Amino acid sequence: MSARVVVLLDGTQLAIAQGGAAPVLRTWDVADADGAAASVLGVIRERGGAHGRARVLLVLGGAWLQVARATLPPVPPEARRRMLRLESDRVFATDTPQATTLMDPWAFGADAALVTRLARAFGAHFDVDAVLALPCAVAWASRRAPALNGTWWHAGVGAEPDTPREAAWGQ
Repeated sequence: MSARVVVLLDGTQLAIAQGGAAPVLRTWDVADADGAAASVLGVIRERGGAHGRARVLLVLGGAWLQVARATLPPVPPEARRRMLRLESDRVFATDTPQATTLMDPWAFGADAALVTRLARAFGAHFDVDAVLALPCAVAWASRRAPALNGTWWHAGVGAEPDTPREAAWGQ
């Protein structure tokens, strides 16, 4: 069975949580997504983990997020997510394309090029289950594990209709 790893990327820090072990902190350069992925791979190997490809949940912290209160029409959730994706410039004050996610009434955006770079870099070494905005990851975890003890778990993408994939960027 492959290891499950949560990687929080925030500013120049990344935190790596695997199983019940204490998180490991590393610095990273946003321009070097491949280096960040290699650093995480090194930590997993140091701990003697991951026989086979590890499963990773990437979480983007506040340093990389734009947050806005989204005023969208009362339509089904999928339509609201699609509206936000197609017209993110109406919600976020930026000229760069945004990867978006919605946690009503809040919308989160991150530079789409950064999200793509991270997903590709980590995807070269790991099975990336999702890339989540930190508030969405916390909300998902608290719904799934009301008695949070600091240990991350992941039931598997697609196992239930409300898995992290549903809240993943651009989904």
